Amino acid sequence: MRFFNRLLEKSPVDTDWATDGEVHAVLLDALGRHPDAVDKIGDGVDTFAVSLHPSKGYRSFVATRKDGTTTDFSLRKCVDVMFGVDRDPRANDPATALTATIVRTKTVRDALALVADNVDRFDRIHVAAALHRLARLAQRDNGARGANMRPVRFGDDEAYVRLVK
Repeated sequence: MRFFNRLLEKSPVDTDWATDGEVHAVLLDALGRHPDAVDKIGDGVDTFAVSLHPSKGYRSFVATRKDGTTTDFSLRKCVDVMFGVDRDPRANDPATALTATIVRTKTVRDALALVADNVDRFDRIHVAAALHRLARLAQRDNGARGANMRPVRFGDDEAYVRLVK
């Protein structure tokens, strides 16, 4: 994995690797093991590159197929298949779903409403996730506010008080 991580971190964005090179051969072999390899490869792969995800901005591997279309792919999924790793054994676990919902909240108000509705189901992981998410959202909101605006504070909110008890 270190080899692939270095490729992601150090490679210039949107620059294709030579098709006769070692990187191309290794990535093609890995992509052939992806759970969706047939769809990802299509009629064949011409080139590979590192690209930035259009909306999230993270680096990812991209294959350009012979027909000119592109697809990104997770090398982690390829490696997991190679080693028979089931990455999501708790996919249907309600506690895991609740943690994922906490992490995806977009506003302080939404996060506090989620806490208020579910605090009785929270374990230590949920508390930590909620506190972290609230801190990140407040940091974002406070940074976006002008000097004359009141900063986000939690101390008087009933849901927050229940969370930290």
